[in-house]
Amino acid sequence: MVLSVAIADLLHSSTVHEGAANTSKFNKIITSAKTVGPAYGNEPPCREQVGGPLLDSLSVVYIKHALERLGEYKYDYGLTGASGGATAHRTSLVNFLGIVR
Repeated sequence: MVLSVAIADLLHSSTVHEGAANTSKFNKIITSAKTVGPAYGNEPPCREQVGGPLLDSLSVVYIKHALERLGEYKYDYGLTGASGGATAHRTSLVNFLGIVR
């Protein structure tokens, strides 16, 4: 019960939607927390770690997964390139849209 109250407090005080508690990602956190034990330590990652190296490693995983999915479905759904007319340092910026199910 104490853990459930702590989770509810975290979600509400951080303005995270209550539905986040029912997601597979949240379930993965709880499952991982059960298996780690004292090796994890008592300190959660600080905001610099969350917004820095942890976010960087997570983005690498997501980009790799997205590119694998795009490669897998590109012939079924196609890829689209478009320019909105935006430039950076006199170079056109192009947006690519890949539809992945």
